[in-house]
This record gives sequence, structure tokens and C-alpha cells, in this order.
Amino acid sequence: MAIINGATTLDEVIKTIKGGFFAVIRISWIVSPLSLIIAQKFIPVELWVPFFNCVQFVLGTYFNMRVKQQRIAAIKKAEQEKRERKD
Repeated sequence: MAIINGATTLDEVIKTIKGGFFAVIRISWIVSPLSLIIAQKFIPVELWVPFFNCVQFVLGTYFNMRVKQQRIAAIKKAEQEKRERKD
């Protein structure tokens, strides 16, 4: 996913994994049981697959957006530090 989101070097891929992997796992550990409880109580069995697909789509979109924002912030910070060193 890091490569799809624009990481070009191995170092960028490793930083993306270290920066975002545990946050993703932690949120998934919270959302998965909650979505299962909601599905069991309020959604007919026939609609579980579309419901879980929608939940995972929203989570995936959120995670990708968050990682992309972190990468952009890191690039801006690196550029700013590079300018400060030149001055």
C-alpha cells in the first residue's frame, strides 16, 4: 500500500510501515468487534457481507488518507529543514 500511495524508496516503505501499521491494527481491533455486534443486533444475515465490505472500505479509505497526510507532512518538514540548513 505504501508503494501505491507514492513511496518510491525502501526507506519510505519502512517508515510508512513503522508509522502506520500499529495504529491500523489497534483501530481494527476496536472496529471489528463493534461492527460484528452491530451486524448481529440490527442487520439481517443476508446483508452482513455488504455491511462488512462497507465498513472495511471506509476504514481502508481513512487509513490511506491518514498515511498520505503523514507522508506529505514529513516531506514538507524535510524540505523546510533543508531550506534552513542552506540559510
